[in-house]
Amino acid sequence: MELKQQTTCVEVETKLRQCVELPRCIYSHKSAITIIWENDDTNAGVDVFHFREFARTLGVEDVHECEISGANTVPSICVEGAIASCIKSSFAAQKIGKHLIIIHYAGNGLYDPRRGQYFYAAEGSLHRFYLESLLHPVSTCIDGPAFDVVLIIDAYCSLSITPTVQSKFGQTIELLAPFGYSNDKYDTIVVEPRRSANITNTFTSKISQVLTQWKFLGFRDMNFATLLGVVQEPENVYKPIHKFLAGSLPIKICIPRYLNGVPIYPQEYRQEPIPGQIDGLITCRIVPDPALGDIKKLAQWIESFAERTRVYVHYVSEFGNDGTPILALRAPFHVCCVLESLPGVVLKDRRYTLF
Repeated sequence: MELKQQTTCVEVETKLRQCVELPRCIYSHKSAITIIWENDDTNAGVDVFHFREFARTLGVEDVHECEISGANTVPSICVEGAIASCIKSSFAAQKIGKHLIIIHYAGNGLYDPRRGQYFYAAEGSLHRFYLESLLHPVSTCIDGPAFDVVLIIDAYCSLSITPTVQSKFGQTIELLAPFGYSNDKYDTIVVEPRRSANITNTFTSKISQVLTQWKFLGFRDMNFATLLGVVQEPENVYKPIHKFLAGSLPIKICIPRYLNGVPIYPQEYRQEPIPGQIDGLITCRIVPDPALGDIKKLAQWIESFAERTRVYVHYVSEFGNDGTPILALRAPFHVCCVLESLPGVVLKDRRYTLF
């Protein structure tokens, strides 16, 4: 029988403290690239505009575009070359400090159990590139300043993706996608949602709209995990896809107080957006060793900071089904993303809660 993973009280407490004290990342330069197909059948070209607006709202002026030609028989070379060029351009603009690279793809996507996540232009298309092509230029970039990466995929993306990335020390690479499908929950149903050319309210347009709202409401900072969770709330998405391909804490950055060079003067300035109205139900399988922490004391500590963290104890079981102590928490989506990086921690459900 497979041994189930477990975490410790100390590890859970450490992660929760890190969420509360999440520092703002300071970047000397930010660059972005958006990737679509020339023969795309999902109207992804509109999302180039939406992504440009999203990037500009974050103060990213250096936005590259990569349109894969319909005549290109090896699209992976085109994609990898364009991303490498974007990274080099960012480094050339500022040779010191840390950089942020945002990589965006809009269009069709599917999952191959043998080779993994891939992307293609249209139904019947013979050419495709795999998720690894979006990450290969990041892994092979050895020289130059330190940089973090946010990968935004506006396409069907499987929860099963487990890409391998050779990251730099201290690097964070976050992957965001709009919806997920759990084979564990619906093991008899095959779901392959596709972007439709008739849908205008795309994931890219929504993250742009929400970020613009946050800016005009006077929020100073944002993190990408909270943005993903908030954007997906109206659709009751069970589990939007968020992966830490490197690192274990969300990237938190400043929202500039200007747009297109024009200063913005909101009625009041606020620190960060409220992380949505939907909490996640997350379970933590705790190592039954008093030397590594007491589950009851951890629960008491969490409750004492509940108003500040919005993390609540759902229940404590000192002896779970197999004798392992279980700590179940209700927490905002970004906190769930951080805790899920620990062994033995699983996001079980998302539900509406009122505060």
